[in-house]
Amino acid sequence: MRRLTPAEIEYLLKDLPACFPEYLLPEQKRALLRPMLDALRRELAEQSVHDDFTDLAEIRDVLVQKTEEAIADAGEGVGILCAQSIGERQTQLTLNSFHSSGLCVATVVTGVPRFLELLNATKEPKTTMCTFGLTASVTSPRQIRRLVGDSLVHFTLHRLVVHEQVFLSREEEYWFGAFETVYGSRFRDYQAGITLRLDQEQMLQHKISMVKIKEKIEKSFSDAACVISPLHVAQLDIFVDTSEIFPPENFPSCGETDHIRMYLEQVVRQRLLEIDVCGIPGIRGYHYRQVGDRWHIQTHGSNFTEILCLPYVTTEDVTSNNMWDIYNSFGIEATREFLIDEFTDVVSSDGTFINPAHIVLLVDIMTHQGMIISVSRYGMKKEQMGVLSRSSFEESLDHFCHAGSYAENDVLRSVSANIMCGKRAQIGSGLCNLRMDWDVIREHDKKKNGHG
Repeated sequence: MRRLTPAEIEYLLKDLPACFPEYLLPEQKRALLRPMLDALRRELAEQSVHDDFTDLAEIRDVLVQKTEEAIADAGEGVGILCAQSIGERQTQLTLNSFHSSGLCVATVVTGVPRFLELLNATKEPKTTMCTFGLTASVTSPRQIRRLVGDSLVHFTLHRLVVHEQVFLSREEEYWFGAFETVYGSRFRDYQAGITLRLDQEQMLQHKISMVKIKEKIEKSFSDAACVISPLHVAQLDIFVDTSEIFPPENFPSCGETDHIRMYLEQVVRQRLLEIDVCGIPGIRGYHYRQVGDRWHIQTHGSNFTEILCLPYVTTEDVTSNNMWDIYNSFGIEATREFLIDEFTDVVSSDGTFINPAHIVLLVDIMTHQGMIISVSRYGMKKEQMGVLSRSSFEESLDHFCHAGSYAENDVLRSVSANIMCGKRAQIGSGLCNLRMDWDVIREHDKKKNGHG
């Protein structure tokens, strides 16, 4: 047994371009041929034949016959075939969802919810993620944690705080003296403030240092001074200047220090907890997996452009499951390829085969205007079609009232509009129009009369 040689494969495929109609533009024919020929080359390269096999003409004839049968006839109603093929699969997915209720299954990224997110072009999907490889050669999860550090997962101070307490005067802790020796005694100028107890496990896991938190706070607020404890204590004392905080005049019953406590609890505390400590906004966490001899990271959340700027990320491997990240970064052509891959993964998640032509047709409808158009009532409003076509989808009364108010005309180009009006739709045999050449007819009549 042997494999087919590249020359034999090219011989089998050389007659396939002639099967396509002549009315197709060259770029259209190339766009259809390239993926088909590439897929056939990969498939034929894996096939084995006998060592003395030479009858290639029979295989070539079969390939030509199958290609001619697969090409749709002019005027074929491909839209209904596409809807039937994809809708059948989605109906079965909906029925299967009742049998898997309560189970831990990945229905959000592969099932009906994900399919609806793609159709509706949701700008905030429920489950967003980015996947990328690492430029550095790492061999263990510990090295990955050390490489990533605190640069990836986004932490605000609120995520790190496990306990908080407002104080008007602070008792001396045993680490205050050592801190004063290293960082100065500016904190002793203030009396009141807030004590925060931080999550040691999160700080150790993501390599977040107390010094970095201190610098972030003091950079954001010039009238605050922080005292950090040893990491095993994980306590942060924030002293705040309250010398210019006076009691309100319309509350005479307010005590001497009540206004300061109120200021710390309702103003300072809220502002402190909103401070960004580290990481990329939108990234809530990550996990890693090994693919071959390389490690890849998959994030919980997405921020495509910021991830591309990280020094340890291989930019050619970065992927996102949010179509708007792809559209804003790479444009509509990359979004089209992304949608084709995503729809293919969703509708074929359990091994069901659906002709790729149906998926390509659906994606082309969503992207042919140079922007993402959802398959919904909102996307239909952007389509350049008549009022009868729009009303056959959703919001019929609204479309009719709007068209009547503005005296819109419908030229009856769509199938649904022609069916409503009882006209012959421009599909199948109704695609062609017959036009009379009256000059030829008059010439023919003259010759006929003269001959008679």
